[in-house]
Amino acid sequence: MASTDTPNSRAAELAAEQVESILVAAEAAAQRLRDEAAAEAGRVRATAEEEARAVERAAQDAR
Repeated sequence: MASTDTPNSRAAELAAEQVESILVAAEAAAQRLRDEAAAEAGRVRATAEEEARAVERAAQDAR
């Protein structure tokens, strides 16, 4: 510890490091959530398109 460091400044430095660590973890978690949401949206879209094609085929067969 440098001679100019005080217990208060060291505590503030540690708190800032903890906040930075929390921020990094939160950003990573948010990115994972965005990725998962995009993947789920793709699955829902594919299912909806498949169901729409099935309805379209059924409607054509009923004619």
